[in-house]
Amino acid sequence: IEQVAPCFLGSFIDFNKDIQRTKINGITDLNYIKNTQNPLFSISYVKKYGTDEDLRMGLKAEYFPYLGTEKFTNEQIKKEFYRLGITFKVSASRDRFVVNLSGLEENLEKGLELLQYLFANAKPDEEMYHGLVKDILKKRTNAKLNKGVILQQGLINYAKYGKENPFTYILSEKELNDIKPENLVRSIIEDTKVFSTINYYGQRDI
Repeated sequence: IEQVAPCFLGSFIDFNKDIQRTKINGITDLNYIKNTQNPLFSISYVKKYGTDEDLRMGLKAEYFPYLGTEKFTNEQIKKEFYRLGITFKVSASRDRFVVNLSGLEENLEKGLELLQYLFANAKPDEEMYHGLVKDILKKRTNAKLNKGVILQQGLINYAKYGKENPFTYILSEKELNDIKPENLVRSIIEDTKVFSTINYYGQRDI
């Protein structure tokens, strides 16, 4: 929830006092903070399921923002988010998969409608996927030559966890190339049907 109200706040808040909590349909936790500072919102959909459970979660987080649908290209969807004054981000960690929207409160509904449409109708792009894989492999090659990455990530993880650690626990080049984009998108659509938590910071009431 600390990520819900990032740079929008002009002062620190008491998370124990200022967060209201409830459940949606008895399944999803809703954490709510009222924004009294400005006409902006931030809403995060959180799935408590990350790369520790499925190595593809990081790949999904990178691939999802580049997808379009049958009716709209990825470029058209990006332009629509931009027109609405809304930023769309996806991230993954060892125990989380997070989709975040932030921007103008007045366009919250339209932004959510666009996001839900993308959740339900994302279409695989094979060319984009293979381009993403090439970029991932290039970054890995560069990381092997970066002393900072080796020291701050590689050696620290090795010291904490041993030879098998989060720094080396990644999809191999063969695994990346063997993944079918249509299967990956099908999995993304399934992942986004239900979220563990929704964090909202904005002007609407709970």
